[in-house]
Amino acid sequence: MNLCMLLNVFVTKRDLGLVRMEKALVELSRNSYEPDICFWGTAKAATIQPDQLYYPAPDLVVEVLSKSTQKHDRETKFIDYAVHGVVEYWLVDPLRQQIESFAVDADTDE
Repeated sequence: MNLCMLLNVFVTKRDLGLVRMEKALVELSRNSYEPDICFWGTAKAATIQPDQLYYPAPDLVVEVLSKSTQKHDRETKFIDYAVHGVVEYWLVDPLRQQIESFAVDADTDE
């Protein structure tokens, strides 16, 4: 929650887009997810309506790892987000107090 609040203050103050925490249902072609934190830059944020039920793929997704979700977050979700244009993906490990940041290069197939 603290990370979301900090990100939201930063984004709002600089008018960079939109931040949502949980309950933002991101609909992708294979699966739909409710990431822990999502960020959409100004272009995508401009298309989002206040009462929208399904959201487009965010520019940044943050997932907080737990024993029950770690494998899914590192494998299935990782691939799905990359395929759908999520350009940055953070995995937060609260036990290790670490954040792993992954950036997808849109110019390559990697």
